[in-house]
Parts: sequence; C-alpha cells; structure tokens
Amino acid sequence: MLYSDRIVSGSILMRTTLLTISILSFVISASSAIADPLPIEWSVTARANPIHYVGKCPAVITFDAHVSVVGAPAIEYRFIRSDGATGPMQSIESPPPGMPTSTTWTLGGSTLKHYEGWEQLVVKEIRQKVPHGKASRTISGNRAAFSIDCTG
Repeated sequence: MLYSDRIVSGSILMRTTLLTISILSFVISASSAIADPLPIEWSVTARANPIHYVGKCPAVITFDAHVSVVGAPAIEYRFIRSDGATGPMQSIESPPPGMPTSTTWTLGGSTLKHYEGWEQLVVKEIRQKVPHGKASRTISGNRAAFSIDCTG
C-alpha cells in the first residue's frame, strides 16, 4: 500500500464516521422534539415585602410569588433562600394562570443587626403521560432581594 492509498482509505473512513455521527445526531434531536410535549410558556415572579426593613427585630419579610405554566397538568414548587434553607415541596394539579403563593422569613435580633438576602421560587412541571414515563422541566423565578437593619 502506497502512502497516497492510506490517505484515501483514511479519508473515506473519516467521511463515513462523520456521516454516521450526523445521522445519529439528527435521529436523537428529532426524537427529542417529538417526545417533548412540555409547555413553552412559563412565568414565575416573586417580590419581597418590605424590600428594606428598618425597625425593631425580629423582622418579618413576606415573599409573594405568582406562577403561570401554560399546559402543565401538575406542578411542584418550593421557595429557596440565600442562607441555603428550602421550604417544603408543594404540589398542585392543573395550576391556574397567575397562581399566587407566599411565605415569610423571620430574622434579626441582638446578634443579627443587618442582613441582606433573597428568596426564590423554584417550579417543577410534572407530566405523567409521555412515551417513556415521567417528564419534567424546572424553572427558577427571580430572586426577591431584601435587607433588614435592626434598631432595637
């Protein structure tokens, strides 16, 4: 076998390998598109009330959130906090558009005079009826930031 023959046979092998990879990529992406009936419209917003607290502590900060997931048969959701704490997982069947939810965080005192943090709502959409079992998609809303300054 001459040097030029090896180049030609290596080139054919490379083209065959690239063609096989291209075909497999197309089949995988096409099957994902067909088997992914998840909604395309999400909205998760949260806000802290008050955003900045000044006064006697402990302070109570309320977090109000609204969730809209178009086409979701069920969702699970929970609040997560900047200090690493997580709220309980809650679930609802057929969530209404703009569904409200809220939580509170009580903090501050003699050892904690100033604090800055946030809470965020994390929503997981659950679908039971897909070809290969359960499918889900998770979205996180904005971080509702707040701060406290304890005066007494």
